[in-house]
Amino acid sequence: MKSKKIIMLILIIGITFLFTGATKKNNVKKSNQKKSIEVALFVARSEGDMFFQPTIDFMRVAAKQLNMNITVFFGDYNHIKMIENVKSAVSSRVKYDFLVYINFKKTAIKAVEIAETAKIPIFIMNSGFQKDDNMGKPREKYKYWIGEMVPDDQKAGYILANILIDDAKKKKRNGKVVMAALEGNIADEASIERKKGLINAVSERNDVILKQILPANWEKESAKEKYQSLLRRYGFLDAVWCASDGMALAVYEEETGLTHGKNKVIIGGVDWTKEGLESVEKGEISATIGGHFMEGGWVAVLLYDYYNKVDFADISVAYKSDMIPVTAKNCNEVASKVSRDKWNNIDFKSFSRYHNGKEKIYDFGLEKILSKIN
Repeated sequence: MKSKKIIMLILIIGITFLFTGATKKNNVKKSNQKKSIEVALFVARSEGDMFFQPTIDFMRVAAKQLNMNITVFFGDYNHIKMIENVKSAVSSRVKYDFLVYINFKKTAIKAVEIAETAKIPIFIMNSGFQKDDNMGKPREKYKYWIGEMVPDDQKAGYILANILIDDAKKKKRNGKVVMAALEGNIADEASIERKKGLINAVSERNDVILKQILPANWEKESAKEKYQSLLRRYGFLDAVWCASDGMALAVYEEETGLTHGKNKVIIGGVDWTKEGLESVEKGEISATIGGHFMEGGWVAVLLYDYYNKVDFADISVAYKSDMIPVTAKNCNEVASKVSRDKWNNIDFKSFSRYHNGKEKIYDFGLEKILSKIN
């Protein structure tokens, strides 16, 4: 009997040991799982914005593949709220691994200073600094400002101006094209650079007269009011260059109301918004320049690599996102490629050097990316 009891006791101890060991193994495995990379994204506008909502959504598609969590702080067009949002994120219970900031009314200067004090890496996206901001390059004056990615806005403004002038000339029998322009916020780098491109294009041509450039602050109602002001001042215009799709569509709506649907003014914008692409397809506006809404996805790749000890700085700390024009010639093709239901077809890990070797060079060129989307 004693021997049986001893055997039973040994069995019980053995089983207990096995279960305990299995539990420990499971606990070890669970604790070794990588945590999500926490990213705070600061956007100047409001939720549902025509341009920035797709930018956010595209970034989140990339983040899902890269085990990242994106928390968005909306500024609602308020530069004070933008900075308050940064302070809130830095002091929150969530320990953010990165801050991604879209410059608005030069607030990125303060945002970088806050990040530096908090010792949280910050990445500037979409709208950066001007020379007179005296910020230098990432990692020069500020260790925790690790990089930036902004569009080639000057190129976009230049391309758009030439397309509009050429289209207006097709309708104009003789004389120079009479053009006016609506810029965004006068303190925003994106607006400043796009306007430079416009001015460069006009300076190279002798077949256009640029009457005036007015700020419309990226706002629909402001764009309508400024367009009415231009018409009162100049009587007529052949073309209107706009720094965003939203303002271009506002001008189209206003012009259509004035001409009872017989729109004659050539209009174009920047951003590749869904609404802008549809308007080009319908023949309402002539062109939209864009593709930079994808920046969020490529920034996610850079931060993912950085987090995994593959620093993008050995290639560059300052990146220019690609932008190309969409006109009636290529609108259907591009619109089908960049529709939301196709975003999950992009393998974001294929752009990562952490997954594909440090010798890989980042290639975020739009033509190549669009060719991969089926």
